[in-house]
Amino acid sequence: MQITLMIDGEDKVFQAPFVKGRMLREAIKLSKSSNFDDLDVEDLDALVGYVVRVYDNQFDIDQFYDGISSEKLIPVITETIQKVVGTVAAPNEQVGENKATETQAIGEVKN
Repeated sequence: MQITLMIDGEDKVFQAPFVKGRMLREAIKLSKSSNFDDLDVEDLDALVGYVVRVYDNQFDIDQFYDGISSEKLIPVITETIQKVVGTVAAPNEQVGENKATETQAIGEVKN
């Protein structure tokens, strides 16, 4: 899993290290407290903080907000959660091979 952010005027690519099981736990917890259809600032900050932790704090919340385009912000958050949940939902398949399982998994996290 990787993310590209604009930092100090240049694109920087970050790789997610080993994704801890705790990240799945956090995804479930966030899904209970966040309404993805009507996000407020606190929910968005919590979700961005989650992405930062998935990438093991290689960048901070401000670098994420300032380094990603507005139209990619929500899709990148959703994709990050989907990949974390998808790796658990389909452990014998590579992420991306079973879109039905991943879609179901992210739907369960959102609800």
